[in-house]
Amino acid sequence: MRHDSKASARRAALAVLLFVLSAAPSCFLPEREGRETGINLPPLLTTASSESGDSRGVNVLCGLFMKDRHEDERRLQIFPFYFGSRGPDDDRFLFVFPFYYYNREPYRSDTFVLLFGKQTISGRTFYHPLFPFLNFSPADERGRSSFFLFPLVDLQREEERGRIDILNLLGLVRVFGDRWGEPAPPGAEGSRGEFYLLNVLNLFQLAGGNDMGGYYDFQVATLFNNERLSLYDRHWKMDGSEGRSVLFPFYWHFRNEESQTRWFWPLISFSSGSGWSGTGFLSNLVALKKEGEKRTLTLFWFIPISWGDGSEGEPES
Repeated sequence: MRHDSKASARRAALAVLLFVLSAAPSCFLPEREGRETGINLPPLLTTASSESGDSRGVNVLCGLFMKDRHEDERRLQIFPFYFGSRGPDDDRFLFVFPFYYYNREPYRSDTFVLLFGKQTISGRTFYHPLFPFLNFSPADERGRSSFFLFPLVDLQREEERGRIDILNLLGLVRVFGDRWGEPAPPGAEGSRGEFYLLNVLNLFQLAGGNDMGGYYDFQVATLFNNERLSLYDRHWKMDGSEGRSVLFPFYWHFRNEESQTRWFWPLISFSSGSGWSGTGFLSNLVALKKEGEKRTLTLFWFIPISWGDGSEGEPES
């Protein structure tokens, strides 16, 4: 029993020491030019002042009560109920726990009374009638507006651009989202948009697609946000001149400016190009290519058998 008591006492002393060490930074006052420490008994009491008396501070019980004044800066803290400060450029901060919060900086101001709040950020106003679950921003001179109702709707708009998320659960599960009016990639025309349906941790997405300014993508059952790991993937130019469609592993369709191929794997495939066409059977185990009057039968992928004449006949004189 005595051994256990000594061990408990040592653990308690170690815990107190760790607490004091961890709290040590909050037991001192900020360093100010021209100010010297008066009483230095952390964590009980720390005081400092300048010779002129224009800069002074006191810290009691590691911030339980702290008051600091220096030039244009003021700070008063009564933990955990009151936190207030004033800085240069007329900055203000006031927090009366848990009823009132006010913050003013050069490019923003925030005011919250219980669950109601108002923010102004770079000239744009946001209202929080039921913080943090509901907020909205009326349209400003740039056509920017927003509406947020957690977790149901998150809508952001700016002129012709916008996005909406439906049932976005902290980014972990996103049920539906749509983006529109985004600038097209370099070298492309038009605008860019995208949508998703049921995205889980960016590991699995039930469906999604995007318009890349000339190309359109659509995927079903995608892993790791990689379109190549989709059960169905469609990537085509808007004019249909090139692209791909894949229903893995049963159907493959590839097309470019020179040729196109359709696979109904593993049974049959069809290929064509400028002046030629081909048909393959059983993953091209047997393949027939037609080019004018010439025919080529390829067996087992590397045994060709050709017949016919691929040249055009000369007209009779």
